[in-house]
Amino acid sequence: MSKTKSTKIYEQVAEKLKVLIAQGELQQG
Repeated sequence: MSKTKSTKIYEQVAEKLKVLIAQGELQQG
């Protein structure tokens, strides 16, 4: 179960990072 939880958390963090990066690129552009 620990692996499943860590994987879900990692996926959530990755999604947030993608959104932040996308927003940053839009602001810079």
